[in-house]
Amino acid sequence: MTARRHIIPIFLPQWGCPYKCVYCDQYVIAARPDYAHADVYEQIKQSLAKVSPNADQIEVAFYGGTFTALTLELQSRLLQTVQPFRAEGRIDSIRISTHPACLTEASLALLRHYGVRTVELGVQSLDSAVLSESGRAYDAEVVAAAVLQLRQCEFAVGIQLMPGLPGDTKAKTLATVTRTIELQPDFVRVYPTLVIAGTALAELWQHGYYRALGLDEAVEWCQEIAKLFAVAHIPIVRMGLHPSPELEAQILAGPYHPAFKALVDAALALAKIELQITTRGGELHIFCNPREISVVRGDKNANTKRLQQKYDFLRVKVQPDRALMPGAYRVVVR
Repeated sequence: MTARRHIIPIFLPQWGCPYKCVYCDQYVIAARPDYAHADVYEQIKQSLAKVSPNADQIEVAFYGGTFTALTLELQSRLLQTVQPFRAEGRIDSIRISTHPACLTEASLALLRHYGVRTVELGVQSLDSAVLSESGRAYDAEVVAAAVLQLRQCEFAVGIQLMPGLPGDTKAKTLATVTRTIELQPDFVRVYPTLVIAGTALAELWQHGYYRALGLDEAVEWCQEIAKLFAVAHIPIVRMGLHPSPELEAQILAGPYHPAFKALVDAALALAKIELQITTRGGELHIFCNPREISVVRGDKNANTKRLQQKYDFLRVKVQPDRALMPGAYRVVVR
């Protein structure tokens, strides 16, 4: 049985990052140095009180900032905050996210000392032109070296990608995915690029120098991304930014949807189902695992409506079949 992991996210301001990426609003956010200790401790304490008793593993995750670009003193202070909970057996592990060019032997030794098990790298792209246009101060070789360094220190490695950055194309994104697969990360996150108020990307967009991906376009790209990672057996643990009122208030353009991954899953299901349809008219019965009924139907029944219109079906019915594994579908036309 798969372990039920509960993650306690700690979102740090963009402390320490020496770079100015076009999509980031770190220079708009006011850093709060006092946040580093008292607030983190209290957040963990309050979050633990709400954790389900069914959780097998509980992990603290430091997101948002470039963790290893912080001073060693501040890194240590943040990680020390978690240690009382680890000593009590209430926290099992820690993860951090950072920039591929910001790994040092000293910081990696510190992470290992304090029980960090997973390091996520904000890679975004492995295309040199895209990285340059986006203000990323590294190339694919730096990323490969960072992954090797983390592997040698026995960390689990995650890679974050951002399709749709300036200069990006579908072909470039799929090439990035292929190169990412060659690096064999333990998991990936895929965040289609959004235009956030207060960023350099927002200025480029407002002056017509950048075109954001449309929602349908991003779903199409991400279908292909998902297929490639699935064949490589590399899990996508997140696709699309986590929805929040704060985020939605700042989005100026781009393929935002509060359930973006569900749209991609529905599109993948539709493609598989259409491969089995060999006739028109009559009633279409689609059998699937009970957990995937909403996926097969699509957002607001978009899939069933599309199938009915495209193939002239009188009716499209989605039915559960516990014998089918998730991702497997059986089609019957009557």
